[in-house]
Amino acid sequence: MIVYQDGAGVFHVKPFCWLPGDLRERSEQDHAPYVEWAKLGFIAPIGESTDPAVIARKIAEINGQNHIMSLAFDRWRVNDLKRELDAIGCHVSLEPHGQGFKDMSPAVDIVERLVIQRKLRHGAHPVLQWCAANAVVTRDPAGGRKFDKAKSTGRIDALVALAMALSLALLRATRPIDIEALIG
Repeated sequence: MIVYQDGAGVFHVKPFCWLPGDLRERSEQDHAPYVEWAKLGFIAPIGESTDPAVIARKIAEINGQNHIMSLAFDRWRVNDLKRELDAIGCHVSLEPHGQGFKDMSPAVDIVERLVIQRKLRHGAHPVLQWCAANAVVTRDPAGGRKFDKAKSTGRIDALVALAMALSLALLRATRPIDIEALIG
């Protein structure tokens, strides 16, 4: 997921979605038009399994076209990806992003606020729209929120990736951003 902010404060999103396995089988299993999305370029098949070498090559390709400033990642099995990125000489700044309430609550707030303010543009990307429609948000006793994969009606990975990317872009930015005005 690539995000950037224009001069008017609008965030533009360029999703990159890929999926392992047989697209026809996965389409039936998930009740999603993966085959059609692949034909239209909205999703990229990556083989029978999630191979960290394939993902690393995709990241290197995207980095070559867009110069990734930083990449938020879920800590789960990231060492395999880091090893493959190092093996091909792709040196992208990697930032851990937790999936619990502590890290995801501000990320959910940012996505929600940008949608309400109409400051999020994604070109009507169907995979991202589908993931957003599938999402269920849960709360902890303190009121923190996160997207809950277990309670969601289908896959939500692209929405989670968007939340992580926006969180990284806004909460960990090197230049000051008025976060209170954004999520206030």
